[in-house]
Amino acid sequence: MSRLFIAICLIASLAGDGDAAVVLQLDTYKGAALSDDFAIGDTVTVRLSAVDAAGTGPDFTADDLRGFQVTLQAAGPAATTVDSAIGLETYGTGFNILPPTAGTYSGGNRVLAANAFPFITIPVASPYQLAEFSFDVGAADAGVTNISFTNVGAFDNTITFGNGPVNGYNLAGGQLTLAPKSFTVQAIPEPASFAILAVGVGGWCIRRRRRVPIS
Repeated sequence: MSRLFIAICLIASLAGDGDAAVVLQLDTYKGAALSDDFAIGDTVTVRLSAVDAAGTGPDFTADDLRGFQVTLQAAGPAATTVDSAIGLETYGTGFNILPPTAGTYSGGNRVLAANAFPFITIPVASPYQLAEFSFDVGAADAGVTNISFTNVGAFDNTITFGNGPVNGYNLAGGQLTLAPKSFTVQAIPEPASFAILAVGVGGWCIRRRRRVPIS
């Protein structure tokens, strides 16, 4: 009986409050700066990170990162642009991309998945960038677009820790906090377009002033 009780406590500790503090977080960047507001012609960079929200666990040093999988879906004017860009993602140092899963469709959603090389774990600190992809936005993308995590299956969004291939463990479902991201593309011309427009209007005004009325 005591052995059974110890085993139950051990399982509970792996899926306890410290592990539940892991956040799979999406952020959008304009250049090197965080931003959720973009102009037509800008490049949007989306980064997926693992964040220790509590500041105490998981212990990334003792339980190194082994792999992850997320299932994403974009909704809004830029959904098609986002969806196309997910096939061009890059991954954090140390990962071996696992085709054909990475960046492919699963039930109409996009899947990002990567794993460490066999028998290798990745020592990381929080926050750790798991994946990144970029795209340029145009006039058709104007408005608010949301990139969210979808939960079609129990392990669609999961991250794996452990110090070896045998005793690794997954965090999935209610053990993770998922942080989606919305961004806005303003339906106004980029600054370069304003400059061209100003030059054109200025030239038109000069030509009108130079005209001499016919008497």
